[in-house]
This record gives sequence, C-alpha cells and structure tokens, in this order.
Amino acid sequence: MVMLIPLSYATAQCNYTVNLYDSWGDGWNGNTIDIEVAGTVTNYTLSSGSTTAISVLVNSGDSIKTSFQGGGSFVSECSYDVVDASGITLYTSPNGGAMTPGAVQFAGTAGCPAIVPPTINSTGVTSTTATIDFTLLGVANTIEVEYGTQGFLQGGGTTVSSTTSPITISSLSPSTDYDFYYRATDGGSTQSAWAGPISLKTSCPAIGAYPWVEDFNGANWTASTG
Repeated sequence: MVMLIPLSYATAQCNYTVNLYDSWGDGWNGNTIDIEVAGTVTNYTLSSGSTTAISVLVNSGDSIKTSFQGGGSFVSECSYDVVDASGITLYTSPNGGAMTPGAVQFAGTAGCPAIVPPTINSTGVTSTTATIDFTLLGVANTIEVEYGTQGFLQGGGTTVSSTTSPITISSLSPSTDYDFYYRATDGGSTQSAWAGPISLKTSCPAIGAYPWVEDFNGANWTASTG
C-alpha cells in the first residue's frame, strides 16, 4: 500500500525597501532605476519631491539587484539606498553622476526573519470602533494588536489577537485619538517585532436627539472678529 502524505512548504517572506532620493527636491527628472528580484525586473522612478520608499516583496533566498538606469537630466541629484526587513541599510549609492547607467550597483541574497510584522492595507473608524485590514507574510498565521489612547506606554494597553483580517476593535470612546501597535505570530511562541504605532481618531458620535444646539462655549474656543 502506498500512502500519499501532503506536504506544506512555507518560505519566509518579507519586504525590503529601496529609498529614492533627489537632492534638489523636484524628482528624478526622467532618470530611473531597475530593481530585480529572483530574475524579474521592475523599473521605478521618483516622479516628484525629494524622496519615495519602494516596498519590494521578497522570499528568503531570492536574488535582489539594483541598477541605476539614468536616462534623464540632472543625474547628480539622484541617489538611493537599500534597506532590509530588519531596517538595516545594506547599500547606499553615490550620486547618479558617479554611477554607470545600466551597471549593477547592489547585488545580494534576500534574508527574511522567520516572522515579520504584517502589512497594513487599509484602516477605518466609526465613533466607537477602529478597523484595520492586515496582510500576513510568510509562515505567520496570527495578528496581535495592542492599543490605547494616544501616547500610551506599550505594555500597558489592551491586546487583541485574530487569525483573520480585518480586525475590528470596539468599545472605543468617540472623538478620541488612539495608538495601535501590531505584530505577527505563528500561533505559538515565535513572534515578529512590534511595529507601529499607527494613530487613528474615532469620529464624533451621531446626534441622537433633536433639537441639538452647539453654543461654542468652552476653553477650546477663542472669540475673534473679522
């Protein structure tokens, strides 16, 4: 008798970051960069401003390469760096004038922690709830969220966990600022580092009775003319 045993393989997955910089603050003026992950090349640019962060999804063991392509004007204003999932800067480029367009400036092999924090897709609030939609990466299967009023000391908040997303936290106070820290776990003793906080403010409560009057009295109002 032959027994077929299904096997499940999980590869550690995480996000690397490539930060693009422009010293003048007006974008890369037509210059671009190629980022190659496991043989797939994607071209990026900084369309405006002084910086942008490109999040690059990788699996442990993937090859990752970066190549400044040039192709625009004011190349000496352009530079970039490569940061791994633990926040360590792996490479910092010179300005574009010192790079050979099309040459590979950085080449490495991606390494991901066993478990990394989930990514946030969207958030939403009502007067008494906050909803956060997460995506788990790699082997993680549980999300933990610790929350409290804005500025609370982590470890002294309220913690909830869930194996599904989005997570809705209820019984919050209306018109109040809250901080939310979050991490991923494997459902056991292995956890990612905490990430955050993200700050959300609940909305004002609905008016439940009429007539309703706002007399604008209170310390937060200042009388003026004009």
